[in-house]
Formats: sequence, structure tokens, C-alpha cells
Amino acid sequence: MIKKQWTALCLSLLLLLTTATAQAKNNEEIELSGRCGAYCYWLLKGDTLIVGGIGSVGNFGESPSNLYYSIDEQWNTPLVSHTKVPWDPYRSKIQNIYVEEGVTNFFDVDFNFYTKLAYLYLPKSITDLGTATFKRSSNLRQIHYAGSKGELHIADDVAKAIKRVSVRYESVKTPDIFTGFYDRALEAKNNLYATGSAGENIRWELKNRILHIEGTGDMLPMGSDGLSYIDPIINHPYGETGSFYAAPWGYFGDVIQQVVIGEGVESVFVNAFHECRELQTLYLPASVKRVATAAFAAIPNLQTLHYGGNGPAWEQVQFEKD
Repeated sequence: MIKKQWTALCLSLLLLLTTATAQAKNNEEIELSGRCGAYCYWLLKGDTLIVGGIGSVGNFGESPSNLYYSIDEQWNTPLVSHTKVPWDPYRSKIQNIYVEEGVTNFFDVDFNFYTKLAYLYLPKSITDLGTATFKRSSNLRQIHYAGSKGELHIADDVAKAIKRVSVRYESVKTPDIFTGFYDRALEAKNNLYATGSAGENIRWELKNRILHIEGTGDMLPMGSDGLSYIDPIINHPYGETGSFYAAPWGYFGDVIQQVVIGEGVESVFVNAFHECRELQTLYLPASVKRVATAAFAAIPNLQTLHYGGNGPAWEQVQFEKD
């Protein structure tokens, strides 16, 4: 009888040990990755989530209309699903989150019920915790931020949610895992090619981060005058009618570094280069007669404007307000 009990006890212990070993192995070997924004990527390795790239992590509250943004390049599936970030199914495994330098917006998503999350690292490129919530993520105890205290904005409601968390500033740390996400994002930006219509007789082409606009007549936004211009290459409309007209290249505002408008184009519409934050150099032809002043709103890095005409011709250009 004693021998049978001993044998049963040994078998039970062996089963428990095998289960624990399998679980530990599962936690150690889990490695998933994907895309979480136009130029942002994520990697989950074991209990550590790393998010990197350039710019903003996607807003997963609704599917963006731009397919280049919303389709995962590897699996060809939509990124957006039920307002959850792609790593959300594994939130019970995540203990550490590292956000790499280059990511500018990460927190318009929630971190509710991340029950094991204990550590969060933020780079200087993030300056706002946004609308992040940490409901029942009670194990979060440390946030390390590479910048100074005055550079990081924490809203009152977010501050209440993380009131038990120690925030350490000017603390530069990197994970042991090399992702190469920043280089990957930079390469994707440099290699991006897009083209389309910007008026009845005007076409645009984005290549090597330079936007070329060629043709004759008025440059028009998407949906202007009740029209939705059809690109002859992909046979797809670029916009719908509405009170707010956007540029057909507007989705690539964080890619464009230079704009070259060819001779023959006569006008620049409102919001044409709105929030092209990477734009540094702009070429205007002598044929331009009208320029909407709001065309150049929110482009803080514009350094040089080249004009193809002479001084008297420049004086004749009409700068129109909204």
C-alpha cells in the first residue's frame, strides 16, 4: 500500500513539474510581431513587449480609410479590430513594455487588465501619455522616462490611474533585444511610392520623399466642387465631397520632405500641405497665381522656398485667406 501511494505521489509530482516546465517554456518561447501603425511595429518576446518605428501607433478605435496604413504588410489583414491593439490578446503575459525612440504617440489606447504589467519605458520622442488608462493594471509600479519631468504631459485622469507608480525621469534604458524597427520604418518611408490626381489636368507623384505635382490649371483637393477624382491607374476615387477638403497626398504628410510644383500649375489650395511636418523645401513655379495661406499651416520644418519667377511676378501672386 505504501509503495502504491509513493508511486502515485511521484507521478503527481512529475505531472506538476512537467506542466510547470511546459508553461515556463511557453512563456519563454512566445515571440510574435506585426505592424501597429503606418511606420510602427511591435514585438512580443516572452513577457516583454517592444514597440518601435517612427511616428504614431495607430488609433485602433476605428479603421482608417487609408489602406496603406490599415493593412498589415506581412499577413495582408486589417490592423484594426474591436478597438484593441494587436497584442491585446496577450496582455495577461506582458510584464514589461519598452517604447523605442522615434515613436511619438502610443497612448490613445488603453492598458486595462494588464494584470502582470510592472514596468514601462518611454523615450524622449513621446511627450504625452494621451488618454491611456490602466484600470486593474495594479502591478504597474515603475515608469522610466528618457526625458525630463517638464517634457512629459500626464493628464489628471491618467495621473490618478497611475498614482501608485514611481515615475523616474532622465532614465535612458534599452531592452536587450534588437528590433531594427527604426531603420525598417526609415527604409519604408524612403521607398514609399504613390501617385494620383490633383485636378482635372494635374497629377502628383511621391517618390524618394519628394512630391512632384505636374500639369496645367488649378490644383484641386479631394472632393472639390462636388467631384471625386478617379486615379486612372488604379481606378479608385481619392475623396468624397464635404466641407473639409484634404490633399490626396495628405496621408503621407510625415513622409514628404520636398515639394516640386511644375510650370503650368496655377493655384495652391487650402490645406494642400497641411501638417507636412517633414517638409523642408518647396518649389513654386512662375505660373502660380493664387496661393491659399492656410496651405502651409503646421509645417514647422519648412526652411527654403524657391520661386521660378522674378520679383515683380512674385508681387502679383495672390495670397488668399480662408
